[in-house]
Amino acid sequence: MLSSFAHRLFNRNPHFTLRFTKTKPYSTTPPEKKHLVLIDGPPTVSKGFHSFRRRLYSLHNPPLPVSACFAYVKSILKIMNEWRYDYIAACWDTPGSTWRNQVYPQYVSRVDRMAEELKIQYPLSQRGTEALGIVNISVPGYESDDLIASVIAKSKQQHQDLEVTIFTPGQDCLQLVQDQVYLYHLSNKFQKFLDDKTVQSYYRVSSAQFSDYLALLAHRSQTLEIPHLKESSVVGLIEDFKSIPNLFENIEKVPMPLKLKFQESKDQILKQAQISKLKDDAPVPNLDSLRSNPIDKQKSDEYFKDLNFMSLIEFVSNHLLSTDATQSKKRDPASEKLQLENTLDQILNNDSGAGEKVEDIKPKRVRKKGLKAVSYTHLRAHETGRNL
Repeated sequence: MLSSFAHRLFNRNPHFTLRFTKTKPYSTTPPEKKHLVLIDGPPTVSKGFHSFRRRLYSLHNPPLPVSACFAYVKSILKIMNEWRYDYIAACWDTPGSTWRNQVYPQYVSRVDRMAEELKIQYPLSQRGTEALGIVNISVPGYESDDLIASVIAKSKQQHQDLEVTIFTPGQDCLQLVQDQVYLYHLSNKFQKFLDDKTVQSYYRVSSAQFSDYLALLAHRSQTLEIPHLKESSVVGLIEDFKSIPNLFENIEKVPMPLKLKFQESKDQILKQAQISKLKDDAPVPNLDSLRSNPIDKQKSDEYFKDLNFMSLIEFVSNHLLSTDATQSKKRDPASEKLQLENTLDQILNNDSGAGEKVEDIKPKRVRKKGLKAVSYTHLRAHETGRNL
């Protein structure tokens, strides 16, 4: 209740009440930023091919394998259903040589080394992206992760406050993670939202150093003859030398026999570092052309019926075309980052209810068979002890 003094004040000065009613309440929630979703098409389709247990076939004559395509489209629908976004696009490889073949002629792109059963489903998956109203981006001579880097670079020039989330089961795009650029890792073992701090926590290298990290692990090409290093050794080298060029400038500080192996394979390692670094100069569309559009139900139903994806027709009708579809999209980078910070705090505080440990959610590296890994950390410790 208002006091007698307040009543007298309002009655004598009506303009005060007018100013009082026009005052807007203070809001603690910041305005939503524009959000761009980028989907790494080829590894997402490949993940569906290798992880889907059943083999699905279409009703064509002869029947076409569609299990990888079904898993890919299902992943896209899940993203569209759960996430809030303003722009969305899917990036793809093109068959043939890329700019990496100019650096290393023996380099084989992902499309060229795909299994035949998977190659058939590649264009079918691109059709599914178009049927859902999502723009496909492909440029000859560039791979999908190069296109993602190019879209981010061009979009940031047009909209500096733009938030970007990359959806991929691979690791190459981790080098793109920075302020307002995040990665949602699609994997069978875990699905995690990563920012620059969590990349440093999980891998013990920064996102800016991640291309050198992959280069020393021979991630891009298994045919380059470089020393086979343990993952802990690669982390130790990057911690001490920061980058591969700086490593060779201070090669005298590397203990033997690893020093000799690096000197013998210097050209190969530099080539590996060059092809592991993503290019961001591809001619990609402008940000406005990637604006999200509503699903054309007739077009999507035709695609689903053609490949016998009848269950997805019901999913689109119930979740993406219903009146409550916009209310269900609650996930965005701001909420995911807040949840991530809380999870990391629980892990650092050794909370028993924190869930997965950092080592459990870290992707395991596939090691080469028949090669003995060299431990830089052991050699460094031995060299330090001998000098003392």
